[in-house]
Amino acid sequence: VKANADLKNQTAKVSQADILLDNSYLKTNLDVNYGKNLSLTGTTNINLSLTEIYHSAKEMLKEIAPTGSINGNLAFTYTDKPTISGKIDIKNVGAVLLDKELRNVNGEITIKSLDSIKTSTITGVYNSSNFKTSIAYTKPAKEMNLDFMFNLDKFTLDDINFDELLLAKNKEVKQEETKQPENKQEEVKQEVKEVPPENQG
Repeated sequence: VKANADLKNQTAKVSQADILLDNSYLKTNLDVNYGKNLSLTGTTNINLSLTEIYHSAKEMLKEIAPTGSINGNLAFTYTDKPTISGKIDIKNVGAVLLDKELRNVNGEITIKSLDSIKTSTITGVYNSSNFKTSIAYTKPAKEMNLDFMFNLDKFTLDDINFDELLLAKNKEVKQEETKQPENKQEEVKQEVKEVPPENQG
């Protein structure tokens, strides 16, 4: 981190705030005005090798085993509210999700503002099936608008983990059976309380 502060003018400049690995980095530049009203402007350059990060923290990430890379540039400001813009490229990203393999995911995310975010057509392979998807989010003055598209070449029963579904169902049944006796006892107690004194004994 490299930074300079001007106490008289209540400003600070962070000329370098980097997180580095051999082939991955986050580099940020930041200008801050911390006077009466806080304001800041900055940029971040992203170059992340998910494969390298996985090998650096294998024990922590072994269940998802990420691969590929994420690159991009973001610009951000803050005065009375935050703003952000930029592009992020997803290249050959892969991972293990729900015991299924996700691989060769490629696409681009374009951020015009926090109220306008969209992707290109993102392509990839999930469990040996090719897919295409895209998302567009806009927030006009009155209503939020979200467009979503997902196309999967094929879907097989192998994509469903029936063991997990059966375990979840059995768990629900057992929980319901456990609740029923308690409910019956409460009903009996309530009936006893409602018997008039002259009818008891």
